[in-house]
Order: sequence, then C-alpha cells, then structure tokens
Amino acid sequence: MLRALRSLTTRSDQLRHACGSLESSTPTLPRAWYSVSNRETQAQMSPLYASRGVLRLAGDDLFEFLQGMITNDVEKLKQDAHPVLYAAILNAQGRQLHDIFLHRDPKDKAVLRGDVDKESLPELVSLLKKHKLRAQVDISDVSDELQVWARFGSGQYPDGDEWPIDPREQKLGYRKIMGENDKPKAEAAFLDPGAAPVETEAEAYKVWRLQKGIAEGNEIPSGEAIPLEYNMDGLNAISFEKGCYIGQELIARTHYKGVVRKRLVPFEMTPESAEDLKVGAELTASGEKKPVGKVIAMAERFGVAHVRLAPALAAADAAEGRLQSGDSSIRPFRPDWWPEQWGKEEQQ
Repeated sequence: MLRALRSLTTRSDQLRHACGSLESSTPTLPRAWYSVSNRETQAQMSPLYASRGVLRLAGDDLFEFLQGMITNDVEKLKQDAHPVLYAAILNAQGRQLHDIFLHRDPKDKAVLRGDVDKESLPELVSLLKKHKLRAQVDISDVSDELQVWARFGSGQYPDGDEWPIDPREQKLGYRKIMGENDKPKAEAAFLDPGAAPVETEAEAYKVWRLQKGIAEGNEIPSGEAIPLEYNMDGLNAISFEKGCYIGQELIARTHYKGVVRKRLVPFEMTPESAEDLKVGAELTASGEKKPVGKVIAMAERFGVAHVRLAPALAAADAAEGRLQSGDSSIRPFRPDWWPEQWGKEEQQ
C-alpha cells in the first residue's frame, strides 16, 4: 500500500492534498506477546480526578468545530459503537498540545464531555475559545461536578453501556466520567457481584497504564511531541480519512514517509538499579556515544521512554539487553498491542 501511494503522486502532490482523505497504510497484522511485565491484578477502580478534569461541550456548531480541531473523526461519536473517542489537539506545526477523550453525554447526544489533563485545562479552554470565533459552541469546566474514573485488572467485564472500553487499547480496561451520585450504579454494573472492583489510588492505574507503554496528559510534552512518536497512530487517536484539522500537514508527511524512528517504549527497572531514576533522565545503549532517548514517565519500577527504536528494540530482544542512565539500568520491552511492523519499517 505504501509503495502504491508513493507511485501515485509526488511528495508535493501528497502534501497539497493532505487535507483530503488519507487511507491508512497500517495493515492488520498478528500480534505476539513481547511484554515481560503485564501483570494480571484484581479488578480495581481508580479515581483520576487529581490529574484529569472534565469539560462540557455543547452548541449547534460543536461537531463541525471539533472536526477542524482534533486529529480523530468526531462524527464517529454519532454512532452507538463509539461512545468515547480519543484524539489529540495540535499546534500549526503539528506538535501535540493536548490529548482528549470525548464522551457522549448519556442524557443528550448533542452534548459531549471532554476528559482532559487537569493541569493544562485552562490553556485548552482558552485555545478552544480562541478558535471557535463565531461558532455556536459552549465550553465550560464541570470538574467540580463530574470526575474521571478507570476500571482495570482482571475479573468479569461490566455492562458495556455503563462502562465504555478505553478507546486507546482494550487491555487498558474501561474509562468513565461520572458524578458522585452515579458511583453506586457504576459499581453495580459488574455482572457478578463478586467481581465488583476494589477502589484503589490513581497510582495503581498509572502503573497498569505504563506497563502497557501508554502515556497521557502532561506526560506528553506539550508543543514538542510528534504524535506518531508517542504512538497516537496505534492508539486510535488519528483518522487518516477525515478532512483538514490544525497541524495535519506533519501527520500526513510522516504517514506517507512510512518510517517512524522514535517511539514511546515501556520499560521495567532492573533489580540491581538505583531507585533515583527520574523523569527526563537520558538513556544510553551499549556501543552508542549519544543518548538514545529519555524517560517520559515513571510509576514504581515501571515507566515509558521516548527512544530511538533501533537500539531500544535491540536491547529488548537481547537476553541481557539493557539501556543505562547513570547507575540505573532498564529493560525495555515491546508491548503486545503494537503492530508487528513498528520498528521494522527501515528494513522494508
């Protein structure tokens, strides 16, 4: 598919038509278990309101407005099969500013709820209001009324209508926006009362998420991150078939190029490592003079790093493969949800 696309038009033609339909060149390939750290845990339910805020989005022009702002196709939310949509909001240079989960309001399909990073929520509101101009769109912060919760771990699945599956990757579990009065119903949604989740701290969910190699919110450097390098293409956050949106040109160019040399990779600290590995720490590989990447997020002994794939995956494949940061060493691993061709594009 990629060769066919290249032969159809020149690079300039591709970019000139970037605002048109972009057919994804990512085929569906079988996936294998690569992770060394995917621990099954008891069913848990964690409040995320310390790190995630909630916006209420409404208005006659809402869907048209969002379609020009986000990387995904907001029209999907009009379908029953898509109660939640994950997307990014970019700057004009194609760098990621914010990630956002858009949930349909259970009582009004014309209203959406935005699950966003709490720290950057004021900046996001200002950005949206700046771009809406005369569009009939109402944007309000309802974080005091509604909170974000995650359900994860083992056990029976809840009623799908009550707990939507996380749109990024189903192994993450479920993600829901609810008020305090909704909590009893959410807990009762589990088919077997014995499978109801234990309420845990948000840190437990963060460990679970980082083990899957997924960053969110302010873990993704605003204004710096290239979405495909943070795996947004594999997390169902980008539509290659919709029309124009802010920052689309870089997405189109990277997509047509067909090679992503850096990505977000999960890791586990080795038993002999020091305990002082910090976010931002540079990582080196055996035989490499320059750093191959840096740590993006940590929780307990697990984390994710933005690294060059060649040395990172070489370390993951080697029996004693490591990346180093001072006196600490980490063991990167390939998540089971990754498409098989990631990291192999340059070999094709």
